[in-house]
Amino acid sequence: KPETIVIPKVDSADHLSWIYENIYDVLDDSDGDSGRQIQLLLQIESAMGLLNMRSICEFNEGEEYLNVDVKGLIFGSDDFVANIGATRTAEGTELLYARQAVVNHAKDYGLQAIDLVNINFKDMAELKKESEEGARMAFTGKQIIHPNQVEVVQEAFTPSQARIDFAVALVEAFESHQAE
Repeated sequence: KPETIVIPKVDSADHLSWIYENIYDVLDDSDGDSGRQIQLLLQIESAMGLLNMRSICEFNEGEEYLNVDVKGLIFGSDDFVANIGATRTAEGTELLYARQAVVNHAKDYGLQAIDLVNINFKDMAELKKESEEGARMAFTGKQIIHPNQVEVVQEAFTPSQARIDFAVALVEAFESHQAE
């Protein structure tokens, strides 16, 4: 049984309500394992989903749904572009507002923010540029569609040694200050 399920086309909290009410009916529960935690990743792929992110993130699942936990938001860029009638460009300026909105909501609600997919899986230079941009924007990961994309994306989202050294020094300085 899956530990995490991606829910596509989440446009409103009502969509989540249906998911929460039916998730154990959809999964075979014949072994009585309905008490286990199921994690959800929600795909925001439309203007309506973008506008309703706050209510989606604040959706209160209630006592009977404590075993279902939203872990992240995924930005579905290509469906979003089609939904709003924009033209997808290599620069991605048509997606800037939506990407920032997804990151802001995810960070505000303590969720992972998963960036758009690059469907041109043979263009590693474009993937690298887009991945580094997503990491700078504070996305925590990126969708991929081909195994050849893994290394490029992992490299872009791995902090540099300089950033790691800075973080370690910051923690050490804080602890030293606290001791004093």
